[in-house]
Amino acid sequence: MLINAHIISHTHWDREWFLNSKYTNEWLIPFFDSLFNYLDKYPEYHFVLDGQTLIIEDYLEQLSEEKRNKSENKLKKYIGQSRLLVGPYYLQPDWNLVSGESLVRNI
Repeated sequence: MLINAHIISHTHWDREWFLNSKYTNEWLIPFFDSLFNYLDKYPEYHFVLDGQTLIIEDYLEQLSEEKRNKSENKLKKYIGQSRLLVGPYYLQPDWNLVSGESLVRNI
């Protein structure tokens, strides 16, 4: 009997859950640098960015213009190849604290 197992590489990033965003944003540059290196090195590798796109915005805001352009190109490349999965949400809301309309608008 053959059993297939799937390991889903992903991140779960809570922007201000236990620390403020200024502190957690410091983790984004090394995280994305490592992710891009891994995606470059292993063409079959895929990664999921936990359903939100705000993580990308926060990451790009911290970069110099030159590095931002390179990173945007890498993001477009990997997202276009479906090797980096993002969205559908802008941010990760607390589903118990916001209205249904807020959740729909977030998409």
